[in-house]
Amino acid sequence: MTTLASLLKEYAEVRASVDRIEEWTDEDASKPFAPATEAMIARYEREIGHRLPPSFRAFLALHDGWQSFWGAMWIGGTAGKAHKWVAAQVAEWRKYVKRPIGSPDDDPECFDPAEFTIIGADDNGGFLVFGRREGPGGEREVLDMPRGFAENRWPTFRAFVEDQLRCRKRDLATAKRDSWDEDTVPDLPTSVGKKSPEQKPAKPAKKKPAKPAKKKPAKKKPAKPAKKKPAKKKPVRSRAPKRPAGKTRAKRRS
Repeated sequence: MTTLASLLKEYAEVRASVDRIEEWTDEDASKPFAPATEAMIARYEREIGHRLPPSFRAFLALHDGWQSFWGAMWIGGTAGKAHKWVAAQVAEWRKYVKRPIGSPDDDPECFDPAEFTIIGADDNGGFLVFGRREGPGGEREVLDMPRGFAENRWPTFRAFVEDQLRCRKRDLATAKRDSWDEDTVPDLPTSVGKKSPEQKPAKPAKKKPAKPAKKKPAKKKPAKPAKKKPAKKKPVRSRAPKRPAGKTRAKRRS
């Protein structure tokens, strides 16, 4: 079985690679702190009023807190910078939230700083706490409470670390796929990419889009009705009546 020390060492390496690709600043990047002594751990247990789970005790013996362990979530310690940072986030919560969200009677997992042992915090009102009940071997559940209620849980602190390591490995694979790996870019001459002061690139001429020609609708003139000339009727000549048979025309007498 992999030791917690090996898991945390691998986690630190993977998280450092993610931070480098995502360009986290040195001030905000993930970093573990120096180990706590047995005396420091024992004093912290007296302050919280119960013995810490074995997996978290082993973590403190390796690192007395961890900056930006899970995203912006810090893991607190027995003293020092990490302990003070988590305490400051709890104080900020108490400043704006005058009473606990919900009621332990209605929901035993609603967040109340007085009811939980807080082992981590981010700067957006999210907390990492131990469950109230002690389980087998003295271990306790780890609860993620980003909005005042438990949204994620792990059976032990070690299980939490193992899950976060798997998540960071996926993050690293995604970051490598989506980013440009600078180590594979060949060294370019210093002149490449520099513009000569004498030669200025000509500005491309702006072409105005041609306006489409407006077509006027053709006016159709109504056809004039054809004038019909009245047909000329030829006068019908009347014919002289026929003379009855046996009669002759009388001659004029002078």
